[in-house]
Amino acid sequence: YQYFVVSPAWKEDRWIRAAQVVPGDPSVVHHAIVFVRQPDGSRASGIGWLGGYVPGQRVGALPPGYARRVPAGSKLVFQMHYTPNGRHTRDVTKIGIWFSDTNDVTHEVTTRVAINQHFEIPPHVNDHTVRLRLTDFARKSELLGVMPHMHLRGKSFRLDLHRGGQGRTESDTLLHV
Repeated sequence: YQYFVVSPAWKEDRWIRAAQVVPGDPSVVHHAIVFVRQPDGSRASGIGWLGGYVPGQRVGALPPGYARRVPAGSKLVFQMHYTPNGRHTRDVTKIGIWFSDTNDVTHEVTTRVAINQHFEIPPHVNDHTVRLRLTDFARKSELLGVMPHMHLRGKSFRLDLHRGGQGRTESDTLLHV
């Protein structure tokens, strides 16, 4: 992993409706994620996700009226996950950004992360389930997308929505790969 910090020198808040990360040398870029670092070091709502690249991913433009707010003076942090291929190469990964006019924004988008890094797969086990629960969503939140990411040992992914209250629980499977 390598991290590169870039200052776009935006003097005013920007609303972003789409971003495309383009690797300079896709033969060595396993994935790339671009995060927003707040100008004053304060915590943003969500994880500051702006865009990402994994092989085969397309540009994910947000629905009309939806955009991410990037405060003036923010920096962009490129998290680069490189995979060596045995030869010297140069990578200049770029990001393309589509802005939205402030007057067109009706919904501010944030990104939540659900990650479980504290599990161990027992030896000689063919199937091992890893679970994670993400809670504390704001009322009237909307789920716009999900991006499961596993490496060689991952075989399947399932996302269930559980909602309930007053002694009853409903469950729906939103994604099963």
